Amino acid sequence: MARLFDEDVLTNLKTTPDKHLAVRTTSTFSRSGSRRPGAFLGACLGALAALTIACGSARAQTSGEDVLRALPEGVTKPSGDGGASRSAGTRPTLAGPVDPATYRLGPGDVLSLEYGGKALDAKVLTVDAEGRVRVPNLGLVALGGKTLADARADIIQRLRPYVPGASLDLRLLEPRTFNVYVLGEVKSAGTKQVSGDARVLEAIEAAGGTTPNASRRNIRLLHRDGHADLADLERFERTGDWDGNPYLQDGDRVIVPVLTERIGVFGAIARASFYEFRNGDSLGTLLRIAGGLLPEARVDSVLIVRFRGARELDTLYTNLEQGSHGEAIAMQADDRVFIRPQPEWRPIRQVTVTGEVRAPGTYPIDEGRSRVSDLVVWAGGFTPHAAARIVRLERDGIGTASDVEFERLNRLSRGEMTNSEYQTFRSKLAVRQSAYLVDFSSGRPSPPEADVPLRDGDHVHVPRLELAVRVDGSVRSPGMVTFQAGWSAGDYIDMAGGTTRRGNAGDARLTHSGSSNTVFARDTHRIEPGDFIWVPEKKDTSFWAVFRDVIIVTGQVATTVLVIHQVTK
Repeated sequence: MARLFDEDVLTNLKTTPDKHLAVRTTSTFSRSGSRRPGAFLGACLGALAALTIACGSARAQTSGEDVLRALPEGVTKPSGDGGASRSAGTRPTLAGPVDPATYRLGPGDVLSLEYGGKALDAKVLTVDAEGRVRVPNLGLVALGGKTLADARADIIQRLRPYVPGASLDLRLLEPRTFNVYVLGEVKSAGTKQVSGDARVLEAIEAAGGTTPNASRRNIRLLHRDGHADLADLERFERTGDWDGNPYLQDGDRVIVPVLTERIGVFGAIARASFYEFRNGDSLGTLLRIAGGLLPEARVDSVLIVRFRGARELDTLYTNLEQGSHGEAIAMQADDRVFIRPQPEWRPIRQVTVTGEVRAPGTYPIDEGRSRVSDLVVWAGGFTPHAAARIVRLERDGIGTASDVEFERLNRLSRGEMTNSEYQTFRSKLAVRQSAYLVDFSSGRPSPPEADVPLRDGDHVHVPRLELAVRVDGSVRSPGMVTFQAGWSAGDYIDMAGGTTRRGNAGDARLTHSGSSNTVFARDTHRIEPGDFIWVPEKKDTSFWAVFRDVIIVTGQVATTVLVIHQVTK
């Protein structure tokens, strides 16, 4: 410790290139008494470094960084003897604080060797291209490949006899960057620069990510010393297991192959799907990657289907409650795992009510016992604007199964059907109806049999009351007509301006609100708000067609008369 910190630093700065002449001060002052601009700037830097050390022990832990910050912008940061300079530019960012137990030092790492106590001092050390640093009193020390924790313990132990009673520390000021090669099924293969604590995933992301057919579980990591590792990014991304995302080293080659083998897991699992197979996979590994078992999973009878040859299958059953929960069960490529759920696991039956009720929403039901009227009560009853006469119950999945006969009849026109086929078609069409009307106009379902039990997934809709009747078709003023109790279809047609010259009021049709059934208006006894009246046109008639029909009928009658006359003679 005989030398002052500023002398060591300024001596080390002699090794910088000529373009940084401004910080080469020792040789300048020894050769000439004149003060060149570079020499003056170097003297200022030395004075600043010495002043930093003199600030006391409170500044000892940051002195190394202060020296680095004191250098002018664009000047290469100081390195030890033989240290390699680093060009300015955008550096990869760190994912967080480095772990001294896992971070391995290499060329370009900038360290701070700090002394506390009476021997207050700090040295900035840069690992050179051979993985060495020059340490006062020790000379060149090989640190390349060592973890930061091991290097710290080694240097402190070796320096202890030279500075008895002083506190020592070796800190990483600035991690190095280095190049790795990302190859194979990535979007932008080539050389990528990463930080000293980077892992495989960061290198692949720097290459634009993987292609759709890339392997994510069998990524090869080849080190310069010939050692190879496997990265399992899917396991890392789904479970957070760091073993699947190893650290990179200088000059590593990351090779992403094509996905070739898969295994599948289905049933009561969080993410049922196919996953890439990796040699050494166990059933436990597969279940973790798939998100784990669902609460309803039956772990006492897990089925594994395994190929034996090209076509033959073997079936294996295992109990996950025993042993190591699947860790001891080795998987093979193309295995299928089926996990059965427990029957009737916490069933929740629910229905939805919307429209003109006071509390629309979703409600649980006791399937087979809860009825439409119960749901209306749970929803707080109808609002004043509810059309209680046409409460609509919609139920999915009724009559939707494939019916070849229905499909055949559906392609025929009415004229192509026999009466029997037409009635069959109408009945099958009615079976497929998925909506029903319940009349609550009296306050209760009418008739009582219409208050059917609810089923899981039912939807009840209460429409808003429409205080008008719609009249359309061959009328002079089609549109909405204010509802009047007791009016007939003719009255509403008159209020719509009456029929046009071609309108046929006698064949007017009436469709009740909320229903798809259409009847002749003359056959209905009551018209309700929201009903729809349609007035068709009269059929077109041709004089010659009528004349032809008359001649044909007359001829047939005359023929009949002549035959009778001849018979009676």
